[in-house]
Amino acid sequence: MKIGDLEVHILSDGRFRLDGGSMYGAVPRPRWEPFSPTDERHRIQMDLLCTLIKTPTARVLIDTGIGPDVTDQYRDVLALERSRSIVDQLADWGVAPDEVTHVVLTHLHFDHVGGSGLFPKARYVIQKKEWDAAHSDHPKARAGYPRKPLEPLHHAPRLDLVDGEKEIVPHVRVLPTGGHTWGHQVVLAESSDGGILCWGDLLPLVPYVRPLWVCGYDVDPEGSVTQKLRLARLAAEREWRVVTSHDPNLKIGVIRAEAKPGAFRMEAV
Repeated sequence: MKIGDLEVHILSDGRFRLDGGSMYGAVPRPRWEPFSPTDERHRIQMDLLCTLIKTPTARVLIDTGIGPDVTDQYRDVLALERSRSIVDQLADWGVAPDEVTHVVLTHLHFDHVGGSGLFPKARYVIQKKEWDAAHSDHPKARAGYPRKPLEPLHHAPRLDLVDGEKEIVPHVRVLPTGGHTWGHQVVLAESSDGGILCWGDLLPLVPYVRPLWVCGYDVDPEGSVTQKLRLARLAAEREWRVVTSHDPNLKIGVIRAEAKPGAFRMEAV
């Protein structure tokens, strides 16, 4: 997809499954199951989406999926399916691993950081609050941030711990949101022809465009609601394209405001 001077490509590190009740949290199952049917182990299908943004001066990868280092046991638990690696898909768009200039991690959960060791020359952009949370001894942090997937980041040549909103290259900026994790961030890329907003796990699946539908894993559900309302309004007003992080059916869409105040829907483009 072309947006002015920007070139945007959606990559997939495969598909996996997580418990539906854990994902949808307080949303009653009869309401979410029509959107996310479950298997015999009550798991829903999800994608591992990453976004490549090519600007005139940079190659920016947003999130790195679950990565290649997955045990057989974990593969079974997650029902992981993968046909082609992120590296193979980058090659489709003329980008080698050492040509990725920036890796922006929306947050540090295992399914977003697992491939981080694959890009030897990239600058890794993470909110400092997220980095600190992932290395704290808080019980919820230790459960939510397995240490092994984070190891490659300790050896990254350039670790850019940012504090708040920041333009990382011309046309591409990070916006802190919190909500899903303590230091969660989204990524906004804008050009003269519009913009695209990569939501991370603030909008993992299309049904979460409903502000009150928040993930069961969110550390600050009220914060998620507040940030989704703010960003959904902006996205609808400015007609930004938007990218989910895990939806298996709709990767890029637009958000439309409904007649009811504070209600939105997402449509394909």
